[in-house]
Amino acid sequence: MRYFKDDTNQLYAYDNGLLTSTEKQAQVDAAQAAYDADNSDENLIALQSAQSIRVYIKDDLTELSETDYQAAIAPTDEQKQATEAAAVRATRDELADRTSREINRLEDAGTDASDWRQYRIALRNVPEQDGFPFDVQWPETPGEFTGK
Repeated sequence: MRYFKDDTNQLYAYDNGLLTSTEKQAQVDAAQAAYDADNSDENLIALQSAQSIRVYIKDDLTELSETDYQAAIAPTDEQKQATEAAAVRATRDELADRTSREINRLEDAGTDASDWRQYRIALRNVPEQDGFPFDVQWPETPGEFTGK
């Protein structure tokens, strides 16, 4: 792959076989010079091949090394934090939903559900922890979930 950016830092990745119009013209000029030198069939085919190359890469792009491209697309610390926070919240939400169903089952059976309610409150408070979202201390489940 070849990597590029424009003047607004928009990134582009192209297959190695694609050329800019400047690169195409250089190939055509070289093939033309070779053909002009000896008029061989081989050089005529090379010239025709160079002339038929399709151009997909704009000339006004700046080429980047793969390392620079990878650095440019790497997530920022803020993006990493947002992604991790979303993942932790999704886990917390799933546990809170299961806990609410567990509380309903226990209350329907006439059993005390206060430990499960305290657990649900602790789950809700997970995003308030100092280490959130990278260092989360999950509350201890008060028992086994009995439902599905």
